[in-house]
Amino acid sequence: MSSVTTLPVNGSTLAVSIPMGSFHLSGGVKVLVLVGNGMAARGWRVTFLAPDFASTSPFPLDPQINVTVISTGPSWLHHKLRKAVYYAKLMLRAISGADLCLANYYLTAYCAVASCWLSGGRSSVLWYIQAYEAGSHGLLAEDGIIGRLLRYVLASMSYRLPVPILCVSQWVRERIGRADAKVVYPPVLNLEVFGPRERPDSNGVVVIGTIGRRGATKGYEDFLLALDGLPDRGAIHVLVASPEPNEVPLPAGVSAERIHATTESAMAEFYRRCDIFVLCSRMEGFPFPPLESMACGCAVVATVCGGIVEYAQDGVNCLLVPVRNPRALSQAISLLCRDAALREKLVREGLKTAGRFDREPMVEQFVRLVAVEVGGG
Repeated sequence: MSSVTTLPVNGSTLAVSIPMGSFHLSGGVKVLVLVGNGMAARGWRVTFLAPDFASTSPFPLDPQINVTVISTGPSWLHHKLRKAVYYAKLMLRAISGADLCLANYYLTAYCAVASCWLSGGRSSVLWYIQAYEAGSHGLLAEDGIIGRLLRYVLASMSYRLPVPILCVSQWVRERIGRADAKVVYPPVLNLEVFGPRERPDSNGVVVIGTIGRRGATKGYEDFLLALDGLPDRGAIHVLVASPEPNEVPLPAGVSAERIHATTESAMAEFYRRCDIFVLCSRMEGFPFPPLESMACGCAVVATVCGGIVEYAQDGVNCLLVPVRNPRALSQAISLLCRDAALREKLVREGLKTAGRFDREPMVEQFVRLVAVEVGGG
């Protein structure tokens, strides 16, 4: 990443704290690490705060970044109790002597505001919302009805907190109902990693890939049902990529294999094996996999699950189907399996779309917007 002039705030380098719910393998965490790295590259002092039960970043951190690990008690304590201890401590430490606290999850937003008040309001809070959490972490959460409703209410109320908000997409902005929120797309693609290459002859077998994750939000069950409805399942091979081994069952009755992928390079290799990539999510703020797969030369079938509509065009660079509709998903997959010319058209247009989401300029745009929000540039 090219160097730029450090942006001063109140006569000094900007100090930023980023309180995490946890470090885990997800697109949201990857974005925060990329943004933190971009800030550190500009000479800003960046500190991540994380619980001791999830304190190691799965993505490379700039050596100048500090990680403050917050103790949550002995490992034998129930996980929910340790999480409660963490957020209680985070209310005291989220600001952590910083000029700016970048909240990124509804619970960290509450903690950031409380920490700012307790510190006398000497710091700023900025909230970057990457998902409509009242839905994805509330109504669609893996919890009982009381737990889902409580999460929904807490997330919905958090959108009213008196802090400036950045949203990952216009779709999220509309859902949270904050007219003053600004949209800044996440730094999505490392185009040096995600790129196409020539595929070997498949002897007429169409390779269909998807990402298999647990949870209703990801919609993997809809993918399995869609495959059941395909008329010629003997002419396909299915790849299911997951960050955890055996996270989801393989589809029955078809040729299929698991791909254990925890790095960008491994995901790129997965996409490059696929003729068709299928996103079956039910709710996403701004899904990365369709863009990553487009960049690797896949034809994409995706559900209209949220922020995807800001880059996906039905019949132009992908095929779009309604969420929770395995029949429509099956019909779209079947169409692409039969129509090689349509696949080639979607691949060409998908490559053009992916080229507009190069990571480096998007990181720089994000950091400059943060500087403006806190009066530093």
